[in-house]
Amino acid sequence: MQTINRINQALGRGTDDRQLNAITRIVIHHSASNPNGNHLNTAAFENGWRTNSNMGFPNDVRGGYHEVVLFNANVEINMQDRRRTWGAVGQNGHTWHICLTGQHAYGINNITQTQLNSLARRIASAMERFGWAAANVDRIIRHRDLPEQRTACTDVNITNVRNTVRNLLDQRAPNITNPANNAVINRQAFNITWGLVAGANYLVSLRNLNTDQLLINRRAVGVGTNSSPVTQAQLVAGNRYRIAVASVVSGRELWTERTFSVLPAAPNITHPPSNGTIPRQAFNITWGLAAGATSYLVSLRNLNTDQLLINRRAVGANINSTRVEQSQLVSGHSYRVAVASVAGGRETWTERTFRVL
Repeated sequence: MQTINRINQALGRGTDDRQLNAITRIVIHHSASNPNGNHLNTAAFENGWRTNSNMGFPNDVRGGYHEVVLFNANVEINMQDRRRTWGAVGQNGHTWHICLTGQHAYGINNITQTQLNSLARRIASAMERFGWAAANVDRIIRHRDLPEQRTACTDVNITNVRNTVRNLLDQRAPNITNPANNAVINRQAFNITWGLVAGANYLVSLRNLNTDQLLINRRAVGVGTNSSPVTQAQLVAGNRYRIAVASVVSGRELWTERTFSVLPAAPNITHPPSNGTIPRQAFNITWGLAAGATSYLVSLRNLNTDQLLINRRAVGANINSTRVEQSQLVSGHSYRVAVASVAGGRETWTERTFRVL
């Protein structure tokens, strides 16, 4: 649905002549048009409005509708809410008017469900502007329901319209329950989950923020389902992601977003050997470079004395070794070496123990 602003055109101009709190009814019309005939948009109505004594007075010509829903479900906005239309004889001071292009009366119905979806969305938007709650949907009526109106306009199912508008006003953006916002997760498959919204379908998207790659693009999920899978192959160690989930009711999308990060891969310590024995001499702690790591941290502790000999020594992303001096080693003592890969402030540690001869 697109909206087309026509307020500055001929029949939309004019000063406000009421307050929003004066509006007590939303009135639905149809134009009695057919898709292959005339009167397909507001501009086509305007000549008739200029000469119809029911649609204005000398020097105060104005249209019949605040908004018009076209056959393609786009919407023309014609007048400010605070300006009265001439949509219903004797009833214009307190009413807001919206018209469906088409006909729903006398056994003819060429109004589409897509138009009705747009109608409901525009009415819900108007009710929000007026400060009305979902409980006020009984204020939505048809032209024929107003007093002293000699018209069949319109025979749309007002109960269905009210229910759809109520659902839109009650609609909430889904609450994403997994992963938590700013969570750090292991690189493994998982399900995005969210709380259900009454009557809603859902859309799910996933983007890698490091590469800007859109991995899931508006994946459709049906009513009553509150999860969608992410595969391990879609995740890169050390990268950051944004999840977005929308509830969709009558074409209206309300989105919620979360970001999360994937832990960098743990480094594989290659020297000293785990539970191995080494001579008392200087050596290099070495490890394999870890996927997703932007730097490393190294610690070394004497397990006999509990002395911390190297405390979180920082090492650059493409460096895979750091030196231990002979003076830090005591014959016959055992040691624990720990190396962490770091990405986005997150650390993944690997440990090894060894003994000095």
